[in-house]
Amino acid sequence: MKTIIACALAALAALAWPFDAHAADAPAAARPRIGLVLSGGGARGMAHIGVLKALEALRVPIDCIAGTSMGSVVGGAYALGLTPGELEARIRAVRWNELLADQPPRSARSARTKLLERLNIYSPEVGIRDGELVLPRGALYGQQIEFFLTALTSAASPPDDFDRMPIPFRAVATDIENGAMVVLARGNLAKAMRASMSVPAVFAPIEIDGRALLDGGLVRNLPVDVVRRMGAEIVIAVNLGTGLLKREEIASVIGVSQQMLNILTEQNVGVSIAQLRGRDVLVLPELGNFSAGDFDKGYQTIPAGEAAVRKAAPQLARLSLSEEAYARYQQERQSRRRSAPQIDEVRVDTAGLQRVNPKSVEARVRFEPGKAADALHLQSTLHMLYTTDDFQSIGYRVEEKASKRVLVIEPVEKDWGPNYFQFGMSLATDLRAGDSSFSLLAAHRATALNSYGLEWRNMLSIGRVTAVGSELYQPLDYERRWFIAPRVNLYQVRENFFFDETPVATYRVRSATVGLDLGRNFTNAGTARLGVERGEARADPSVALPFFPNARGDIGAVRAEWVYDKLDNWVFPTSGVYAFGEARASRKGLGADDDYERVAGGADVAVGSDRHRVTLGLRGGRAWGSQLPVYDQFALGGFLNLSGYQTRQFVGQRYALGRVVYAHKANLLGLSGTYLGGSLEAGNVYQRFNGPNTGGLRLSASVFAAYDSVVGPLALGAGLAEGGSYAIYLFLGRP
Repeated sequence: MKTIIACALAALAALAWPFDAHAADAPAAARPRIGLVLSGGGARGMAHIGVLKALEALRVPIDCIAGTSMGSVVGGAYALGLTPGELEARIRAVRWNELLADQPPRSARSARTKLLERLNIYSPEVGIRDGELVLPRGALYGQQIEFFLTALTSAASPPDDFDRMPIPFRAVATDIENGAMVVLARGNLAKAMRASMSVPAVFAPIEIDGRALLDGGLVRNLPVDVVRRMGAEIVIAVNLGTGLLKREEIASVIGVSQQMLNILTEQNVGVSIAQLRGRDVLVLPELGNFSAGDFDKGYQTIPAGEAAVRKAAPQLARLSLSEEAYARYQQERQSRRRSAPQIDEVRVDTAGLQRVNPKSVEARVRFEPGKAADALHLQSTLHMLYTTDDFQSIGYRVEEKASKRVLVIEPVEKDWGPNYFQFGMSLATDLRAGDSSFSLLAAHRATALNSYGLEWRNMLSIGRVTAVGSELYQPLDYERRWFIAPRVNLYQVRENFFFDETPVATYRVRSATVGLDLGRNFTNAGTARLGVERGEARADPSVALPFFPNARGDIGAVRAEWVYDKLDNWVFPTSGVYAFGEARASRKGLGADDDYERVAGGADVAVGSDRHRVTLGLRGGRAWGSQLPVYDQFALGGFLNLSGYQTRQFVGQRYALGRVVYAHKANLLGLSGTYLGGSLEAGNVYQRFNGPNTGGLRLSASVFAAYDSVVGPLALGAGLAEGGSYAIYLFLGRP
């Protein structure tokens, strides 16, 4: 009888151990294997950081992790060895408006990309291949997201086998071809995270092992079964919820698409929750109506994650370790965290390149053997290649061969090339004068026309400005530092002609030129050109006037120009410098009608913060020798160029302008890209062609409200000048 009682007591003790707060002081093999499941949820997924912080505060050990979408990002980084504090610091430091774009920060973009933006061409690229229109497979490829994930994971050198991470990990994605769930257990961790969060139609699918993968939330947003197959005996499942839209919120195709995704996600989450067992714990952060797309404020969900874990603390307490046991667990986990490896060799995997010359890629990769592959060095290398505008993605992997560690860079060509088109528009209206103009813009680029990267570049403008420009851009070295560029330009514009402050006529300026330039690129910030051009120009008034007859002239000149552009935002910058200079020497020996020299230049310097932005600008130009022909003279008047006067109201041989522009990020009508601002301007045109000369400076000021839209800035402004002159402007595109 005593034996039976003793056995019964032993059995009861064995059943009772899970409810003992410090039962897991025993070796890990004697405690249950705990698996953590982190669901997707976009920006709401940052709440997972709070969950991790609270689990550590409760001293709950985690033995394996499975995550989907944002859950895979947070879960993968934690499994790699990053602490919740490190994760929160990195998340808070992100500039999400730049990260959720395919372009690097503007200051690091290619010179051509910044030129197109200055010309009000903002659209994404579309391609032409084999005579057919080819579109990217998503609104965004997500290269900047991938750069961020690469930097995030490089801090701890992820192994190829995710089971060898400090905490074994799985990321869940969806095969776009057959809709099957794909569990990623090895390979490039950053790519696995990127695949898991590829929201359909927003991000393009990513290729891994011959499969095109999308967001795992389509098939398993809460992968309980995945972590169970990893050996988890107890599951802690964190479900952020997606929340279905209300009927009145489904007002567009985008709304319908979003609702379909939400329905699919909620259905598979219901199945996963039904798989939870008695000892499992379901954590439900209360996020209310917080938007999955509000990444700028995503860090605000972190406390909600902590609160949800505290709410589940009674269930989690039985899994808690003593302070000593948890310290040993953390020490063991961190001991498996690998530091950034020493790299002995760098190689570019060019096997997949079909158009871009591998030598052009290899020439741009410089790496010091034996140097640690730190995140900044690696990211700068990847950025440098990406800004060639040849690739849709630049990835990497580390191969260990014998005693060598080889960093292999993997460039992937754009699959919608090799002919690319972009589009834009500009609208300018002086509401007081009733003068309006509108132009449609297009840019074309045909790439990889020879082994040195010859490009055929074309520009087209239709409207107030009608222009066609064509250029053959031929790099002279594999790094594309030096180039030559034969070009042809046809140009026509209609302008109002003022005389003595009164508009008296409209005239048409036309020119046709051919030229040849030798150029030098100085990183992505600066470009200099020196060349010759030959052609013809005309200026014809709509009504012939004795003081402004028809003008015609032959052009023959040596010209030089340079541009330096490091502004972080072209319209509302917070930092950086934009500077330009140009010089032209017209010579009869080159076919010109007159000998003269014309020089102009200027600079903008931006300072400020996200909320307050100030730009200081100076401009100036002058001529020597013969009087400049009318089509080559300097002009002032118009928005931010003496705003109280009409466009090109002052024309002459010399000019100077200084201005201060202030913009306050106002978030009007709930739009994050709205600004209120104003300017103070002082300048004048000297040796005027269209009126009496006045010394000193003319003073002017403006106020404006603007929205930085995806098709360019939309601004409504008013300018006031001394003497009561004023103008009211409406613009689409920077004037």
